[in-house]
Amino acid sequence: QQEHQLAPNCGMDDIPSSEFDYHNFDAREFVQRYRKRIPLPQLQRGLRAHHAATRQELIELINEKYADFVSLSSRMQGVERALRPLRAPLEESSNMTRGLRTKLGALVAQADEAHEKLAKVRDRRDALAAYIENAKLLDKVKESTNQRWGNPQESDDFLREHVAQENIARDLRRIRLSLGGKPRGGGHAPTTEAKQEDECAGLLKEAAEFEELFAGRLHERLSGLVASAKRSFESVATNEESEVTSTGPNRMELLALAHVSRALVTLGRTDAVEAVFAQVFVQATLQDATSVCTAAVDESQRRGPTETGATNLGPFFDHARASLLSENSTLLSLARRLRGPTEEFADDIGMEQSTFDDADGLLDGSLLEVPGLCLVANAVVGPVLWHVQQTWPNVFMPAFPNAFAANYAHAASFTRAAEALMTPSERRNFATGHVLLDFRRRWKTQVYVSLRSKEAMQLLDTAATKSKVSSSAAGTRSEQPPHVVNGRGFWLDISAEAIRVLGLVWSDGWYMDAICPKAVQLSLEIIARYGQAVQSLVVFENKADPQHAGGWDAKSVPPTWAPSSWPVQLSRACADVLTVQSSIRGEVGAKGPVTENSVSNWVLRRLLAQSGQVCADGRAGEIVGTLLGEACDGLEPVLRTLEAGMLRQVVSAACKEFGAIRGIPAFYRMLNKPVPTKATAYVDSALRPIQALMEVSAKVAPDLAVQGWLRHAVDSAAAEFSVQAAQLLESEASLKKRLGARGGGESQVSDLEKIHIQLCLDVEAFTAGAAALGATFTQAPGLAKLAEAVEPIRSTFEAHRTT
Repeated sequence: QQEHQLAPNCGMDDIPSSEFDYHNFDAREFVQRYRKRIPLPQLQRGLRAHHAATRQELIELINEKYADFVSLSSRMQGVERALRPLRAPLEESSNMTRGLRTKLGALVAQADEAHEKLAKVRDRRDALAAYIENAKLLDKVKESTNQRWGNPQESDDFLREHVAQENIARDLRRIRLSLGGKPRGGGHAPTTEAKQEDECAGLLKEAAEFEELFAGRLHERLSGLVASAKRSFESVATNEESEVTSTGPNRMELLALAHVSRALVTLGRTDAVEAVFAQVFVQATLQDATSVCTAAVDESQRRGPTETGATNLGPFFDHARASLLSENSTLLSLARRLRGPTEEFADDIGMEQSTFDDADGLLDGSLLEVPGLCLVANAVVGPVLWHVQQTWPNVFMPAFPNAFAANYAHAASFTRAAEALMTPSERRNFATGHVLLDFRRRWKTQVYVSLRSKEAMQLLDTAATKSKVSSSAAGTRSEQPPHVVNGRGFWLDISAEAIRVLGLVWSDGWYMDAICPKAVQLSLEIIARYGQAVQSLVVFENKADPQHAGGWDAKSVPPTWAPSSWPVQLSRACADVLTVQSSIRGEVGAKGPVTENSVSNWVLRRLLAQSGQVCADGRAGEIVGTLLGEACDGLEPVLRTLEAGMLRQVVSAACKEFGAIRGIPAFYRMLNKPVPTKATAYVDSALRPIQALMEVSAKVAPDLAVQGWLRHAVDSAAAEFSVQAAQLLESEASLKKRLGARGGGESQVSDLEKIHIQLCLDVEAFTAGAAALGATFTQAPGLAKLAEAVEPIRSTFEAHRTT
């Protein structure tokens, strides 16, 4: 019944024939869709009728084309008869082709099998050849190792021994690589799919065992040579103090040390070489530096430190830097010689590279070069950073933020000093190496940033509360700002504190290289919080008592705004916002900061110090200027709100005086007064609040801002004046129509004309006073409205101007 009510008149004619043309026609979906529009019995009858009609149409089509169907059937029978003789030859050819394919497949399989056997034979031959060659080379190496070089005290035998050791290292490395062994020191093994022969595997194992023994002997020899070189340098320093002539390591010792180091590097044991230098030169220094640091911490705690339990790593890094990274450092002197002349320093800081002085004269640096050796990074900085992690694991937690930042700064200063002594390649490897990255990851900078953010916001909230209290208690006249930060004066506590906190964020006591993006974010949050705090002063103003809400002292001579009035307080707040904007923006040039003591200057100096060089295209300065400029633009709505609150008070005081306009008709009507020649006193009274605003704000705000405030105040006052004048003229015109007569007066000047003349004089005096304040018709549209309001009576005023 419901289906009948939905579509009582629908039928099959309402169903388009295209519904049945889809290749994926679904009968179930079709019935479910149309049964909602057509009753099911009616839909069933319609579908049957449609089926019968379609079937009949198909039969008629077949009957109409019957001759064509019969002709096509006859032609197909002819084709079948023509193809019947060809079927047997084609089947025979197909069978022959299959047989040929089977034979060819067997031949190809035999060829592949023969090829594999041949490849195995070749691989076996190559393996045997490699085995024979490397076995001979290993025997030669063992023989060279067991060779005795006569008197070790003879320079030629001494050097030949170490040259032979370097050659042995090259041969062992060649054996390992030839037999498919994996290179040491981060190399890649040669890729091959062939299985390693048992003979080669055994030979490789034998060579590896011998290599370990030989490397151990080299390690012991290197330890002795490095210790001897250290003693030689120390004897030089001692004799210099006692003025006794002495030489450092001689030529043979330096060359032997270079040969043994190169041999170990060739064997892929660069880390062992660097560990020897660290053990001989650095470990004792670390122990001394730790003792100095512990003594300094104990002494500071006895004196009553501000952060009890905090560890100051400054003495540790200072001692390590003076001992290991100074110009007289023994380790740096050896690193200078072993570095060789192949790499140049990117910085002008550093050490000569071409020739080096030794005990026997000038020694060519190429003879001492040990490629791949990074003594400064891995023998000095690495052990120092690792020692800090093991000895003082608690310094990486910002339990004491000031000590945390100071320790990070000490570590960063130490690493920068070390990087200045590295070659460019060594510096790049050190910057991306795991030693420095792991050390930096240990510092819990996220926790530190959270603590500093909380501290900064607490400082701002405290200053905001002080600003509200001082604003409500203001009652004395102050000619100078009570707060001075970075040479700039501020009237509000919150303004001075905002700049002071921004300075803290980028100071050495707070800033860390790792938190540069977070420091920028915190600076933006501080600026936004400052804007909210200053804007809350306007809300506080709206809830203030009437004494502070008004503050116009009309009894003073001359009348002025009281020091506690909101125009004075808000003008100072506006001046503070403008000063804060100037302190943030500063001036940034293409090659660096121009304005000192500005936030942009602080940020840019940090960025340039972190990048190590000034961007040639000024991109860093552009980014800083844009970012901080947008933050300053966010203070513009706050400034507009403060200005609106201040001008609302000033305009209200000025507009109250315009009520005297209604007394002009009573003064002239039926009293036979003379024709007026000067403006009424209320004009000066109306202009006085604006003039007083100029006097109090000119001392605290920029001239450009004060001029804008005066123009807005004049514009609003003039608009109110025009309304009052228009109402007066309208009421007088209505009265004239009702009376229909003129009042008496001097020289036939009616009372109404006297009223008009007086109003024009008042308007003219107000316009002149506005011009003296710097407001013109183009800058203050209210003046144009005022002139338009008295334009109908201007002719009367001009006619009697000389009367």
